[in-house]
Amino acid sequence: MTPPTETVTGTETKNVSQQRLEGASAADDQTVPQNAQVIPRVVANQMLFQAGNSLTTGSFFNYFVSGFHPSAFWLAVLMILPETCQSMSALVARFCSWMGYKKQVWVIGLTIGRLASMMIPLALLFPTTQGQQTTALIYILCCTVIWYLAQGISYVSYYSWLSDLAPRSRWGKLFSRRQIASLLVGVFMPLGTLALRNQFLKTLPDEAERWSYAVIFTLGGLLVLASTGPLLSLPEIPSTAAQRKPIQWIAALTGNRSFGYLLASRWTAAFFQGLTQAVLFKYAYDVLKIPLQTYLSLISLMLLLQIPVSWWAGKLSDSNRDREGMFLGLLLVSLSMPCWLASSAEHWWWLIVAYSLWSAFALVNVCGVNMCLKLAPRGNNLGHFALYEQISGLIAGLAGLLGGWGLDQLLSYATTAGAPKTSAFLTLMTISTCGRILAPFWLLGVRSPELNTTHADNRRNP
Repeated sequence: MTPPTETVTGTETKNVSQQRLEGASAADDQTVPQNAQVIPRVVANQMLFQAGNSLTTGSFFNYFVSGFHPSAFWLAVLMILPETCQSMSALVARFCSWMGYKKQVWVIGLTIGRLASMMIPLALLFPTTQGQQTTALIYILCCTVIWYLAQGISYVSYYSWLSDLAPRSRWGKLFSRRQIASLLVGVFMPLGTLALRNQFLKTLPDEAERWSYAVIFTLGGLLVLASTGPLLSLPEIPSTAAQRKPIQWIAALTGNRSFGYLLASRWTAAFFQGLTQAVLFKYAYDVLKIPLQTYLSLISLMLLLQIPVSWWAGKLSDSNRDREGMFLGLLLVSLSMPCWLASSAEHWWWLIVAYSLWSAFALVNVCGVNMCLKLAPRGNNLGHFALYEQISGLIAGLAGLLGGWGLDQLLSYATTAGAPKTSAFLTLMTISTCGRILAPFWLLGVRSPELNTTHADNRRNP
């Protein structure tokens, strides 16, 4: 599918360019002595954050929750909560824009969120009877809602603040280095922690296995809180009066056709990826019988491959080739689904190919964010970023809820009809495959903006 080509009049082009240059000047003309330290400090911040985050999300969180034996629907609810709750922070983006102090919002939101997450292991204090397990799941749900609502507010402000600290022509380098730092830690931290956990558990009673997650969650939370340290000395860049105007959501959606096509691609991918979020995990856990060690090894393989891909993505972005990078990334990610369809308990190794293809997410993450920020007014991009990142999270979350409910219904039908239970999983995977392949073609309607570098940009080159 090829969207119609965007047409822009000369007057519109002039006004858009003037607006971007004025926005860039508002941030770049300010004296930021610490600018040479921005990238190293962001790298240190991300390494600490990812070290803690990898111990409280993903496989550790999912396996911890699976110990309470949730249904597919309950598992879907808990897995989609992070993206859904973070998307709700878009509702307060207007407040963040009006307040004008993005750094403060980031620190406060991150702290509140992480303190809430450190309460989750207390669910182990609930009795283990069937009824009480549901109560424990509700408790985990409440903690997770607070956690990701606060962290979502923090996340939007964090990205917008970083875009103010660095010249636009170097965003590719900034965000690709941040991504590489995250990946390096994400590869070794979970596997190292799991190895230490297994070593300690050999000498402890069986009950210690469940409580080991409490120790891991606490350690992860403390590391995330410590991640604010490297950035505390970087300056706040208050928004100008023009930038603190209320966010015009309709204008952000309709004022730039290229941004509209970018959102169409992002939201399409979010829906069909979210549809199988719980489905793929439950398929790996219940059907393929993938143990935690193997699951983490697959994730580590994906992250290792993402390191060189992230470096390349940064090069593409700084060469103003974000669209090509994101298109290729989405296409390769969609090709992973046939590997899931071909996998079985005897042929689980197809997941090695699938996770290798998922390394292309690095292209989507780096090039997509940079393209979003480039298509938004400099210094007043909270609304655009919330639409791109947070609303796509809401779409993925709702799709995940639909996928979890659909899986329960299909499994029930398969049991009644005497059909193989794997057919329920394969049906949803096939639907997801078709939608994922569609997503990159929306990008054909995007026209990448030219880089508007200024003397100030060159002077403050990080």
